[in-house]
Amino acid sequence: MDLISEGGAPENFHISFGNEDDDSNLSGSGQRCPLCCYSRRHFHCKSCIRNGDFLHSSHHLLERFSEKQLRYKNLKTAHATLENKCVQMLTRRRLACQLRAEIKQKAENIQNIRKLMELRRGNVAKLLDLKKELHESNRSLRIKLPQCDKKVRIIGDYVLSKLDESERRRECLTELQEKLRQLKRDHVDKLVKFIFPISQAISNRSSFSSSDGESKNTINEISEATRTAYVRGKWILQDSFGEIQHIIVAPALPGNGNYSAYNDWATVTPATDVSVVGGAGKAGEDASKNVASRNPAHTIAAALTYTSQLVQIMCFYLDIRLPYKLAYSDFCTTALSEAQFNRKVARLNANILYLCYTQGCRLNELRPTHTLENLQKLMNPTHANLGRLAPMDRNFCLNELADSALTQHLGAGEDSDSDGKTSNNPPK
Repeated sequence: MDLISEGGAPENFHISFGNEDDDSNLSGSGQRCPLCCYSRRHFHCKSCIRNGDFLHSSHHLLERFSEKQLRYKNLKTAHATLENKCVQMLTRRRLACQLRAEIKQKAENIQNIRKLMELRRGNVAKLLDLKKELHESNRSLRIKLPQCDKKVRIIGDYVLSKLDESERRRECLTELQEKLRQLKRDHVDKLVKFIFPISQAISNRSSFSSSDGESKNTINEISEATRTAYVRGKWILQDSFGEIQHIIVAPALPGNGNYSAYNDWATVTPATDVSVVGGAGKAGEDASKNVASRNPAHTIAAALTYTSQLVQIMCFYLDIRLPYKLAYSDFCTTALSEAQFNRKVARLNANILYLCYTQGCRLNELRPTHTLENLQKLMNPTHANLGRLAPMDRNFCLNELADSALTQHLGAGEDSDSDGKTSNNPPK
């Protein structure tokens, strides 16, 4: 049951209303209030409650309910009015704050723009000063330019004359280089033709056509026995019949580049001097033939000695510094150990290959161990340009197999007086 109305005052009190109440009902200790369940002496009628014409049960509060309700409405209206005013003030304040922030930002932007404008003005002033200086400089140069025309023409004529002179000198140098190349080639050709002739031959067996039967067989057996030697625990055939040989002056070298006969004979025969091999005159030729027939080591040593001397003289004529130094007398003995001999031969072959390389030979067409064959290719105009002065071509190098065959003996052996770099001193 609803006991309170919308206005806030209770509406339904089950209390009789009228003037016929007697004093007997109002006497005594009082009745219990159906609303608050407390005993009360005084009660209000419905109309008073409906109109709000009642007071608080405590007598010290003399304000009626209607007055309180009116004051509440007034306070509520005042609060709403105040709230509206506050909202308006806060809105204006927020707008003012935003405006102040924007004004501050704009002021900073204006300050930055002013600084930038000041900087630009300074740069413009500097550029104007530079422009003025350049203008003055160009004006002075334009004034001086006609005065320099004569000097420019003189310098131009001088440069053209020097270019012509340089071209003439280049042509003269080319002509002199060609004459020098031809002169070097003539000297080397004469050297090889008259002093150190090189030829190629095939060694043949001795002819025994006049012998027949048992005597011929006996002669063949004796000849074969004279060509064999017991070296290092085995019989070795020491001749080279039927093989290609390269002859320099008189002694010859095997065409296959195998000079092991020197080491084989050096181990079984005492050391001798072979400087007399290939000597002048008939006696020298007979001695050379006898030595060659008895000891192939003498022939190989003599041929290598002539080859070393020929290479040294050719390098002197061609003005080339060889990578390895070899003396003429290095091969004039059979007392060299196998390691020393192989080392000196490898150095001689390396010098010949370097000489061929400087004269334009294709190294991939050469055989590193074929000593005199490489010299013959060096003298051949189709393989080399003897006496050339142009830069060397690095495109034609030895392959790995040939390079290993050449370098395997270069570091072997004991040191000698002929080690190190060679000099380009003239031969004695």
